[in-house]
Amino acid sequence: MKNIWTKLASAALALIASAGLSFAIYQTNIDGIGLGSTTAPALTSCGTTPAIVGTDLAGTVTMGTTATGCVITFNSAKSAAPHCVVTWIATPLASQSYTTSTTAITLTQTSASNNVVKYICVGI
Repeated sequence: MKNIWTKLASAALALIASAGLSFAIYQTNIDGIGLGSTTAPALTSCGTTPAIVGTDLAGTVTMGTTATGCVITFNSAKSAAPHCVVTWIATPLASQSYTTSTTAITLTQTSASNNVVKYICVGI
């Protein structure tokens, strides 16, 4: 699974470069998504005692017990909704979906406990 995240990150950087935005790599952020940030986004409505390791750019969320979704709120609002890829790490549930906005990633799923989700976002 580690290999897929490496490929995804490489693809995201290639996309940025091919879009003529390679200069952004040298900046400390891309549209407010900090490349060097160490502050984790806030979690709400994620079941009992959820956990997150990551930043606005990418991270891993472990939802709490009986979670039917989760809101991952960015540290700062973006000027436009970033392009995010979200992957549930487990047996697929009956329902799994997500939306992105300028302030958050909102996950919706069939009720489950300790479900793990990985995400990566690129600003526009």
